[in-house]
Amino acid sequence: MKLDTIFLYELASKELDKHRYEKALKFYDKILKINRKEFDALVGKGDIFATLGEYKKAITQYKKALRINSSDPDLLYNIATTYYDMDQFEQSIAHYNKVLHIVPNYIDALCNRGNALVGLGRHKEAIRMYKKALKKNPNDVKF
Repeated sequence: MKLDTIFLYELASKELDKHRYEKALKFYDKILKINRKEFDALVGKGDIFATLGEYKKAITQYKKALRINSSDPDLLYNIATTYYDMDQFEQSIAHYNKVLHIVPNYIDALCNRGNALVGLGRHKEAIRMYKKALKKNPNDVKF
């Protein structure tokens, strides 16, 4: 990674800490002008758009990042969660399944997959998902 790219990431991070998302987006855009395939900048932009409730823009950025690394479980989780936030539960479940294929004990993915199943009215499957998550992590206070 180039020194100027590292510096731009630091600037973006400082803006994020201050919740100045538009400024952070500008720094990510500068990074992407240097290298349009900069995975972390694409994910960072997606995260900002998701935070701002601009879910379609978030998905667009995440899909660009997915072309670079299609097996990153955190990226797949972000995509699944964004689809969930859009009430697109089938898409959400499909991406949670991809996460769980890579990391079977990803507790948040198990729980959120259950939530998406509830969104589809598939309550019995959701209960199985919650039980599976609880079995893998019985001391988690979320349960």
